[in-house]
Amino acid sequence: MAKYFYHGAEIITPFTITSNEPLFDMTTVSLKTDRASQGYQRWELSFNVVGTKNTEADLLLSSVNNLTNVSQMVMPQLPSIDANSSYSGITNNSISHSAVNSGDTSTVLGSFSGVIPKGTFFNFDGQDKLYIATSAVDGTSNTRVLSFYPAAKSYSGTGQPVKIKGSCNFSYYINIDNQTGITYSDGVLSNLGTISLVEAV
Repeated sequence: MAKYFYHGAEIITPFTITSNEPLFDMTTVSLKTDRASQGYQRWELSFNVVGTKNTEADLLLSSVNNLTNVSQMVMPQLPSIDANSSYSGITNNSISHSAVNSGDTSTVLGSFSGVIPKGTFFNFDGQDKLYIATSAVDGTSNTRVLSFYPAAKSYSGTGQPVKIKGSCNFSYYINIDNQTGITYSDGVLSNLGTISLVEAV
């Protein structure tokens, strides 16, 4: 897995990515189950970090300050995505796309080199919502259709870029259900235990 950071401290495993999309089941008298969604979804991350004497102040302050503010970090990609040589061959972190309307689940990308693998996280330029590619897109293909989940939250105009790799940001709130302090080990390393973040949607 490539190195990703939270307030200057390297993110380490265990690392969990969760899609939270409330679903509702209704069972009829004939025992048929109908499942429905309200159409809302957010990503949730939980991970550990190991701090150093250079990052301990930022780690501690991140657990007590700005709990009502939205923060951002580069979205960690799945390890298999980072290890994919075609993905690492993409040199432009912003790829143009056709217009996307609210509710759409695909767009056509402009030309680019490399491959965007299935499972790649991305944003639309100017928007905080995070999406994941549901199929691979080859930059040399004539079609270059990027299918994604969840459905687009809002409109994104023609020519606006898709932000991938180091340009893909995760906008979040710190989950306040499990606030902790900071733990020191050997007077050098420090950690906050498991950090839980929820997407700001």
